[in-house]
Amino acid sequence: MKIDAKKWTEGEFKAYVLLFCANSNYREVSQDINILKHHVGKDELQAVSNEFDKDNDYQSIQKICMAIEEQGYSKDQLQALFQEIKELFLSGEKFDNVKKNIFMSFKRMLISAE
Repeated sequence: MKIDAKKWTEGEFKAYVLLFCANSNYREVSQDINILKHHVGKDELQAVSNEFDKDNDYQSIQKICMAIEEQGYSKDQLQALFQEIKELFLSGEKFDNVKKNIFMSFKRMLISAE
């Protein structure tokens, strides 16, 4: 099922963003999946997983940016999402340079998207 980023629910948007973050170092570990399921639920995660698997990084970033611009998320919603991203990144064993760069990019995208 192809999901149009313009029509994502808030939960699907969150699932896609967190899935992108969990895969930022090209490894998805069970701890990350458990955190994703806790934050977004199994159904929403499954709804975007197939699409995410088909997208490359550029496509994913474009979809995320488009959703931020077009869905009209409030500052509070974006800050809450950033906190969930932060939790996901800090839950792992290693916060390597790739994860740090993705983390900082999301900080700029979400916190400055007003």
